[in-house]
Amino acid sequence: MEEQEDYFSVTISKRSAANSDLSFECCANRGFLEIDQITLKGKDGAVHMVKLHELEEEGQEAFYDYLEDRGVDNEFARTVFLALDYYDQMEFRQWVRGIRDFVSA
Repeated sequence: MEEQEDYFSVTISKRSAANSDLSFECCANRGFLEIDQITLKGKDGAVHMVKLHELEEEGQEAFYDYLEDRGVDNEFARTVFLALDYYDQMEFRQWVRGIRDFVSA
């Protein structure tokens, strides 16, 4: 069976902060949350990015905790994984119906 990874982004915006957006590029890897990259976008247009694996373990855990406090955790990743898997199945079924209709016409 093919390893399935479903990518999604989480962006947290704060109007009162000097930096307006904190974005996380994440993966629901077989239903487990993985953070790939973190991007901080300032109101002045400055953009700062870091790959999570470039941080020390303590920093990595702090970002996982930050997302978990906001409801983005392994349970959320499992929901994303299952929803996207269902969507893929529906798209495949639609494709099969289209092929069947084309061949039988």
